[in-house]
Amino acid sequence: MWFVDLSAGPVFNSQWEDLPLQVAVGDNKIDLTSDFGHHWLTDYVGDYVSQATYNFIAQSFVYYPQYAKNYQIDVFVMDDRNQTDKAAIPIQRTVNKDLIQAAFRDLVPYSQVTVNLNFPTITPELDQLIKSNYKYTDSFMSGFVFASPQRYGVVNVKPAYNYMLSHLSQFESQPFFSGDTMTVPVFAFAFSGQTYFTDTYKWSIGKYDWENDALLGEALPKLVMISYNQWEFTRGNWIIPQQHGKGEGFTETIIHETGHEFGLMHPHQYGSIGDFISSPMGYFTNDYAFGQIDKDSIQRAHVDELYMATERLLAQSPGVSSSILSQVNADLAQAEAWYEQMNYTAAIPPVLAAFHLAQQATGNSAGLPQSSFEFSTAQFLTTPPTTMQQSASTTSYIPYLVIGIFVGLLGAAAILRRKKS
Repeated sequence: MWFVDLSAGPVFNSQWEDLPLQVAVGDNKIDLTSDFGHHWLTDYVGDYVSQATYNFIAQSFVYYPQYAKNYQIDVFVMDDRNQTDKAAIPIQRTVNKDLIQAAFRDLVPYSQVTVNLNFPTITPELDQLIKSNYKYTDSFMSGFVFASPQRYGVVNVKPAYNYMLSHLSQFESQPFFSGDTMTVPVFAFAFSGQTYFTDTYKWSIGKYDWENDALLGEALPKLVMISYNQWEFTRGNWIIPQQHGKGEGFTETIIHETGHEFGLMHPHQYGSIGDFISSPMGYFTNDYAFGQIDKDSIQRAHVDELYMATERLLAQSPGVSSSILSQVNADLAQAEAWYEQMNYTAAIPPVLAAFHLAQQATGNSAGLPQSSFEFSTAQFLTTPPTTMQQSASTTSYIPYLVIGIFVGLLGAAAILRRKKS
């Protein structure tokens, strides 16, 4: 079940297509008693149903949702603040390990989840890299939400990400996916003042928080990059009414970005109204526990993965004895029965039993498809994964590009003639 009040918009800076129904009707001068109005309203409601389908029911995934017996989330909090800020807010107060661990144990209750919290010292080399990629931004265009300039410090995240990736062995002793364990490295940087990581794109230097347009975190291939600062840690001092001694820390953003690494996407990917569901993956509710939609999405994907891997193993080894095959099919049938009831947590043990039995019967210790975590760091740094694909696709689309440009020019000429007439 999904409910949305079409007479109420989400938040003040929502996209125009999510405005309240009466605003859209009035602005477009829709007569709801006319045939056009009937079709318009049908499409309007249908669009919301479509958004709900893609956001909640048939989700896409950011990364392949890899099943693992053990998940190890290694959080490295890198304190790059000045001494005054460090003394005012001890870095240990900015993150809650127990909330992170509880969230992911609830997300995958059939697996072991371990969260390790570390506070390494920033090396002089990394400190210099941060300083050399720092800029104080004074941009009116980036502040269009509040119609005033946005003034803040930014650190280009790309050089910092490449540094952490190439020096990952200094922090992690095991590969991203080793045996039964999937490791997710999280690097959370604390800056002084109001400084954030940012992505640079064309002319724009921006930050992407819904309130102040800040880039609080990114779930990048291999690891997570997060940035918070003294302004966030003391946010209660800057709001009205003031709440001295209160602020925002890393915890919810760590849960959010690590959720992406597990595969989860935003609930507003196909419409910002989805931000109102209970989930840390949205931008509005700031939850610390995953909602049922998150749990269903990941757990269903894990059942699918194990089920298909079992079938693949059996198809590759037709000589499996009838007694083992019968037991495997019985386990799969039990998993299906739970699956049809949408109880994916209960479906994991029987499908996992079937998978292990198929592994033993076929002598194949692998069986699960590779995840994005299994490529080596050296390969990732030296071989751009999309270079060859881009070259091939660019060549194949050249004829269509030429035709498109030609048609576009004809259309532009027609519009100009119409304006002149």
